[in-house]
Amino acid sequence: MTVEPSLQVGHSTFRRRGRNILRLLWTAWIAAVVIGSLLPPSSAAIDLLSKTGLSDKFDHLFAYALLAFLPALHEDRDLVVSLAFFACALGITLEFLQPRFGRSYELPDMAADVAGILLGLTAALLIRRFARPRP
Repeated sequence: MTVEPSLQVGHSTFRRRGRNILRLLWTAWIAAVVIGSLLPPSSAAIDLLSKTGLSDKFDHLFAYALLAFLPALHEDRDLVVSLAFFACALGITLEFLQPRFGRSYELPDMAADVAGILLGLTAALLIRRFARPRP
């Protein structure tokens, strides 16, 4: 069975748009993580997060899982690995910067960041593996 060339182009265009949307979401999420990590503890956003009753370690886990998950859904393996290391470096850097913004430096936050990265990578790779079209 042959596929019409017009359908192949459409599929390629769809994939390219999807990839661009995921890249845009990832970039916005980086900004959200950076801003959220450096907000003073008295800010409305931090106050709202504390009212959820969830541990701040969960916030770190979720934030960094999404940082790893979004690119791992669609980027090449080498880039995904590089971006995972970038996310680790970002988490460590932000943690060291937090005392300058009235926040505390915590090693368990870094551990939650790394755990989130591993969780996000694992989830995305499982989706890529099982959502792949079968020949």
